[in-house]
Amino acid sequence: INGIEVLEVQGDKDQYLSKKYLWKLPDNLIVKSGVKIEIEAGTKLFVESKNAKITFEEYSQILAIGNINEPIIFTTRKDIETGEDVPGSWRGIEFNNIDSSILKYVQIRYAGYNYPAVKFKTAISVMLLNFLKFILRIMMELKFMTAI
Repeated sequence: INGIEVLEVQGDKDQYLSKKYLWKLPDNLIVKSGVKIEIEAGTKLFVESKNAKITFEEYSQILAIGNINEPIIFTTRKDIETGEDVPGSWRGIEFNNIDSSILKYVQIRYAGYNYPAVKFKTAISVMLLNFLKFILRIMMELKFMTAI
């Protein structure tokens, strides 16, 4: 694309993503537990589908450390080729309890198609969600019992 070699990100092995390449993200990339993805400042990663989503499993790690002059950019192929796109052109990125990861000077462009552009799921948020479901179930049972 634009004279730059394109490589594909893998979710099942450690990778160092250099800015000298463009990095294609598969439509449903899952970065497995124990896998580390390190991204050089100035690197651009892109998706090609509206349904594209990146999921970082628990205990996976991303070290994406850009800087003010060379941010790391997650975007669409159209943005890479033309410099523009529309919001909601792909789903986004989900982080599942990845405490040892670092994201600094990272741009996530044009995400948010039927999904939050960035979603963090921590152990606390999962426990809270399960607790709320439990309370709702109890409330429904009480409502049912008072209706009898």
